[in-house]
Amino acid sequence: MRKLYILSILIFIITILFLYQQTVNVNFLIDKNLQLEQIIYETKESIEINQIEINELQEQRQELIDQLKKFNLVSLGTFEITAYTEGFESCGKLPSHPEYGITASGNKVKENWTIAADKNFKFGDKLMIEGLPYIYTVEDRGGAIKGDRLDLYVPELTRALEWGRREREVYLVEDRVDRH
Repeated sequence: MRKLYILSILIFIITILFLYQQTVNVNFLIDKNLQLEQIIYETKESIEINQIEINELQEQRQELIDQLKKFNLVSLGTFEITAYTEGFESCGKLPSHPEYGITASGNKVKENWTIAADKNFKFGDKLMIEGLPYIYTVEDRGGAIKGDRLDLYVPELTRALEWGRREREVYLVEDRVDRH
């Protein structure tokens, strides 16, 4: 009888341990399910945000295309394009120099705007470079910038070095004049 009692207690304990383990497994699965639901929610939210950004970029692209229709693009051929900074390594001037960051045309250098070109170009000429989304303005000259070479202004030396030397098609941007 005593053996039966001990066996009953052992079966009861094993049953309790089994049920406890199942409860732990269920709780683990519930936690994992909640985590997955959170990931799905965040992913869905991220997709919606990305779709909004894509729509905005498509609108901006269309605006740029519409703006470009106002101009004539005259191919000037392939140019070697480098990048420079306003620093000593590019211009030989320290920040304490009164003309530090000032272009040959007298304007302050501006990222995605200022470009150095040969004297064949007039200050104020607008240039578009294949693969770049900006229209640059000729505002500077450079000792090594002769003929079919251009030098883009960038604010950081690391970016100038990363750019290196690239061959790109260059276009002169002219205002479109209706001649009716």
